[in-house]
Amino acid sequence: MRGLVSIILKIFLSASLFALTSSVTHAAADIVISPESGSFEIGKTLTVRVQVKTDQTINSADGTIEFDTDTLSLKSVSTDGSAFTLWVDDPGKTSAASANSSGKITFSGGAIPPFVTAGTKTLFTISFSPKAEGAATVKTAKGKVLSGPGNDVTGTLGSATYSIKKGSVTAPVVETPPPPPTTNTNTNTPTFDEPEVSSKTHPEEGSWYNIAQGQFEWEIGYGVNGVRITVDQEPETKPTETFEPPIYEYETEELSDGEWYIHVAFKNRGGWGSPTHRMIKIDTLPPPEFSVSNLERDPKNLTPTFGFEFSTTTDTGSGLDRIDIEVDNNEPISLDLEDLFASGEYTLPTQQPGLHTAIVRLYDNAGNFVEKEVSYFTEVTTQNTVEVVQEEKGLDIAYWVSLLALLLAAVAFGLLIMERRRARQEKEYIKREADEVREKLEGIFVVLRDEVEEQVVALATKPNMTEAERQILEKLKEALEISEELLDKEVEDVRKLLL
Repeated sequence: MRGLVSIILKIFLSASLFALTSSVTHAAADIVISPESGSFEIGKTLTVRVQVKTDQTINSADGTIEFDTDTLSLKSVSTDGSAFTLWVDDPGKTSAASANSSGKITFSGGAIPPFVTAGTKTLFTISFSPKAEGAATVKTAKGKVLSGPGNDVTGTLGSATYSIKKGSVTAPVVETPPPPPTTNTNTNTPTFDEPEVSSKTHPEEGSWYNIAQGQFEWEIGYGVNGVRITVDQEPETKPTETFEPPIYEYETEELSDGEWYIHVAFKNRGGWGSPTHRMIKIDTLPPPEFSVSNLERDPKNLTPTFGFEFSTTTDTGSGLDRIDIEVDNNEPISLDLEDLFASGEYTLPTQQPGLHTAIVRLYDNAGNFVEKEVSYFTEVTTQNTVEVVQEEKGLDIAYWVSLLALLLAAVAFGLLIMERRRARQEKEYIKREADEVREKLEGIFVVLRDEVEEQVVALATKPNMTEAERQILEKLKEALEISEELLDKEVEDVRKLLL
């Protein structure tokens, strides 16, 4: 009898253990996209909930939600009413601009206390704005649900497909959980403060910016269940565009130049609160044109003066701010506009000798600018009359001087060759004559070299040198160097021959 009872007990325990093992093995937690389908109108709000459907307790989940950026534009993500109370990767802080670029929303969180009971639990809510006709897909690209450390109970990864159409269509009704309880005892008067609106693109209210598209954000406090927003050019408009659940950031369309306002109001169980009115000042146009020139014609002056002419001393947008002068990529020098308008001139600090380039920029208060470039030459050893001589002689003199240099060099070479042929017969005579020729050639070459060098300096100091003038300058330098080298060589050869 005892043996029979023992056998029955063993069978019962084995069956119980099998059932328990089967229950643990088949238990699963599905990540659900709700609703899974429906038709939605372009420009309206499509609200999607990311949920976990589980038949056991869970303590954490993470994953990536992907959406079709061709048909959907992310407005906001909210974790209000979430089953999770602790976030490692908070989807509620997702940047709309970043998500609309990548088409992805990531999340990772859990619960405190560390268990969420069985059932269908909402993790977070996504607000989309349908923007184009077609089929829009929202899916769980990857995900994991844990019921304890290392205990993966992930089931299916949900997805949804929506039909985006024009015109009036009826969307499926999504059950909205009641907002958290509020301590407000007067249901007619909200108890929260006005929204504090900040901006990364226009951080200082009242300052001018050259960015026509703005990004604005605010904190969603406890009990807030709706936001209204309007952007216009009126200072005290009551906002009308409603977002429920509330969004915490907003991006404006491209705005025209001028003063704009973003109006934001919060809603809780008591109703709508007073709106915040934040100014946006935009100026994207450059300042008016101006001209600048180097008034100093003497290259020996190491403190040249620039002259300015302005088409107007006002700016129709944000107003003029300053003029910066940047010489040879050095630290810019900022000038006082009032002094510059009065005098029309500015004298630079002492410059090093050489060729310089100055970039002159006129800025307005929004950071727009228009720039001019001025090149000038300073040289301590250059005579005051260099530029005058250059203007009188011009390119024709320089051209003929270069030809004369080449001709004289050729004559010198011919004379030297003739003298060498007669060396055997009249060595002493040739020696005397060669010395005389050498002295004369050297004297001629010195005069020629001085003349060519003067033309080289004249060309180098000419402002706004043309390409043709630059080529002539290089040819003059090359001819001078070749002639001097060849002449020295031939004279040395003669000297060695007559030793």
